[in-house]
Amino acid sequence: MKTVILLALVCTTLAFRRTFENKAGLLCDFCVKFVSGIEQFMENEEGPIEQYGEKLCDQLTHKNAFLDPICKQLVDTELPRIVQWIEDNEKPTTVCHFLHLC
Repeated sequence: MKTVILLALVCTTLAFRRTFENKAGLLCDFCVKFVSGIEQFMENEEGPIEQYGEKLCDQLTHKNAFLDPICKQLVDTELPRIVQWIEDNEKPTTVCHFLHLC
């Protein structure tokens, strides 16, 4: 019986770890795409960056219940820092590491 419980615990732990790693990878990929999109926008300067950030969120997340609130939070609270890091020539992956999303 102890072996069965131990086996169940190990399987649950491995499943949780895979789920966490998948979400972490999803966040990192999303963040890199978001920062790259902001970077491209800055090169073209086509209007208010906040408006573009909102539009970019809609394009990237497709209203995904997990990603959409994270994206909107980036626009609302982190956009000035993201812009500054881009102006400092930081790569999108580096910016996402700074934001603890990679």
